[in-house]
Amino acid sequence: MPPTGRNWWDQLSKRSRQDWTRLSKLFKREYCKTKLSEAERYYTMTQRKGEKALAFLNRLNLAAERAGVYFRKSSKKREQHLRQFVRNLSDESLKETLQSHRFKKVADLEYILKQREELRQEDSPPPR
Repeated sequence: MPPTGRNWWDQLSKRSRQDWTRLSKLFKREYCKTKLSEAERYYTMTQRKGEKALAFLNRLNLAAERAGVYFRKSSKKREQHLRQFVRNLSDESLKETLQSHRFKKVADLEYILKQREELRQEDSPPPR
């Protein structure tokens, strides 16, 4: 087995290695993807199930940079980028809240999302 395949196999859980259906799904997800252009990947990106909004924003930022969308330098591109982020959020209440805001910098949105995550952690019951 080539080193890349061996590295992929080694990082799998024991459960994944022993369950053919699960192993097959993981393999297809990793190696049988349709090759999208970086721009297609950026414009079709959505928030994953269970993914926090801040993690989604970071992933979208990286995809934008790879696609050549220079949202940090142009206010128009920044507005479009942030609209893209808000439009693809899965949390409807956060989506409604953010739609009414204008951000001068992406860092301002990152700050708000960090604060929101911290508040949610404080509000959650302590582990047993």
